[in-house]
Amino acid sequence: KLKMPPILSSIIRDEVEHIEGASNAQLSAIDGIAKEFDLTVEKLSEIIKYFCNEMDKGLEKTGMNVAMIPMTGVPTGKEVGTFLALDLGGTNLRVCEFTFEGEGIVKSKQHKYRITEAQRTGSGRQLFDFIADCVDKFLAEFVTDYTENAKIFKMGFTFSFPVEQTAINKGTLIKWTKGFTCSDSENKDVVFMLQEALNRKGVPAVVSALVNDTVGTLLSHSYKDPKTLIGIIYGTGTNGAYYENISKIKKLNKIPDASEKMIINVEWGAFDSETEYMSVIEADESHTLDDTKKVLEESLNIPSTTLTDRQIVKRVCQIVGLRAARLSSTTLAAVIIHCGMVECGVSVGIDGTLFELYPHFSERLETALRELFGTNFNKVKISLARDGSGVGA
Repeated sequence: KLKMPPILSSIIRDEVEHIEGASNAQLSAIDGIAKEFDLTVEKLSEIIKYFCNEMDKGLEKTGMNVAMIPMTGVPTGKEVGTFLALDLGGTNLRVCEFTFEGEGIVKSKQHKYRITEAQRTGSGRQLFDFIADCVDKFLAEFVTDYTENAKIFKMGFTFSFPVEQTAINKGTLIKWTKGFTCSDSENKDVVFMLQEALNRKGVPAVVSALVNDTVGTLLSHSYKDPKTLIGIIYGTGTNGAYYENISKIKKLNKIPDASEKMIINVEWGAFDSETEYMSVIEADESHTLDDTKKVLEESLNIPSTTLTDRQIVKRVCQIVGLRAARLSSTTLAAVIIHCGMVECGVSVGIDGTLFELYPHFSERLETALRELFGTNFNKVKISLARDGSGVGA
C-alpha cells in the first residue's frame, strides 16, 4: 500500500489508496507529488533561520530583500470618535464607517466594491477616481443626511502595497503588486492622488492617515487586545507587522521620542496565488464530489470527469494547500523567534480570506507551529482579526 508522508497523512483525512478506481501509476504519481511537496520540521527550521537573517539585514539597511519599514503609533483601546476608512486590497475596495466607543468597542458600517481588471491595469487617475466614486456612493447609501450634512469626514486609507511613508498622511508608492499595473502612479504620493480624486468628486473627506493593511490589522487587534504584538495578513497576498525594539532598528536616522518600540511593516512579499477553485474543491465533502465536478467541467472546461478524476484533483489540492499553510507558518515563527517571544508568549491577530475561509488552512498553520515550538505553542494566542485592516486605518 502506498502511504503519504507522516506529516501529510496526519492532517489530510483520507489516505491516497482510498481513491476509487485509481491505477497504480496514478497512486504512485500522487505519492511522488506528496513527497516532493512535504515540508519536514527540519526544512521549516532552515527557512526560518534564513528569514530571521533577512529580517536582521532589513533592520540594518534600506533596500534589502525584506524591507522592514518602521513606523510609530500604538492604540490604547480608549480612542473614541467616528471615522471613515478605505481598504484597497488585491480584489476588493472596502469603504467603512467606524465608531470607536472606547474599551475596545467598535461599531461599523461597510460595503465592498469589486475592482475590475480594467481598473487594476488602467491609469492611476482612473483607479483613484473609481475609489472616490465608491466613497460617494457609500456615504449616500449608508450615512444619514449625508447630502445635507456639512461635516468633513476624517479618513484612514489602508493601502496594501509597498510604500515609502514619510508622514502619517504621506506615502510614495514603491511598486504595484497583486496584479496592479496602474500607470502614472509609482513614485508618487498615494494620499495626494486619493485626495485629488475626492476633491474632483466633491466628497467631503480628508485623508488623515495612510496605513499598510498588515499594520492596520496589528493596530486593530491591539485596540481590542493590548497584548497583541504581531499582525498578519493571509489573503491575496501575505505580509506581517510587529512591535520591534528601537535599539534594533539600526537604519533609523532619527530616534523617535518617548517610545521604546516601533511597528515594523516587514513586507515579506505576496503569494499572488488565486485559490478560489482550490478552496471549493477542498471544501467539497459530497460523496460524488459534485462541486469539484462543477469547477472542472464548467469553470475549467474539462469534459466528462470521473469520480476518480475528481478524487485525484482533490488530493492534489489538499497537498498544495497543506504546503502553503506550512510555508506560511515559517514567517510567523521567524518573527516570534526574532522577538524572543517563544517562552514568554504572544498574541497574534490574523486577517485575510485565506486564513478565515480556506478549508483547514488555520488548523494546518497551527499544527506546523506546534511541531516547531512544542508545548511553548500553548503560549501563542492566535485570533482572527476580522476587518482588521479597515479598523486599523
